[in-house]
Amino acid sequence: MLKGLCKTRWVERHECYETFYELYEYVCISLEVIVDQESHPHVYSSLSFTWDRETKTKAQGLLANLKTFGFIFTFLITKNSLRTLKPIAAKLQKKDQDIFQAYSVIDDTIKAVARVRSNIEEECHEWFEDASRLPNKIGATVSVPRITGRQEHRNNAPSVNPESHYPVNVALPFTDHLLEEMSSRFSEDNRAGAKIFALVPSAMVKHGGLCNLAEKLQF
Repeated sequence: MLKGLCKTRWVERHECYETFYELYEYVCISLEVIVDQESHPHVYSSLSFTWDRETKTKAQGLLANLKTFGFIFTFLITKNSLRTLKPIAAKLQKKDQDIFQAYSVIDDTIKAVARVRSNIEEECHEWFEDASRLPNKIGATVSVPRITGRQEHRNNAPSVNPESHYPVNVALPFTDHLLEEMSSRFSEDNRAGAKIFALVPSAMVKHGGLCNLAEKLQF
């Protein structure tokens, strides 16, 4: 069963990507059945109804997008890049999370995203192999979007093949954006107030005395 993109529970957002990936082939089959009942006759063996025209039109549009290699590889880039955030999403939603430990986990996550960014070619090679297996299951082909002389709505860097196109035009911009957002949202400037929590006695016991904290508290 597919999961929706929950607006409040961060972990479920990651899980919905994983579930969609696992059911990708079956989602395509379901849409094919809606578009053309005769494509999978065994599905309708015990049913006697037809889909309305509007539903068929929407299903056809969704199916066409799902069967493009650009959508498949972009989806995998998004899912795998955001996977580094899943552990922190789970920990930060706990009601008893220690703020010092939380920032430590955040810093580790930013480093993990930076590692993905620095090794993007190796990462994308594995993701490309994974993305290349899906088209065989759903009847799609490995390809790149049409390249034009002037492109305003998406990245248009030149490439020689599909494997080199998507890392440059999709993976790099996305991981750069993700790293920039994480670094700016949890920058040192935004942590100034958090230092005050070190004055709590239980925190002082864990994190040492006030000598190293004096300068930080003068903000």
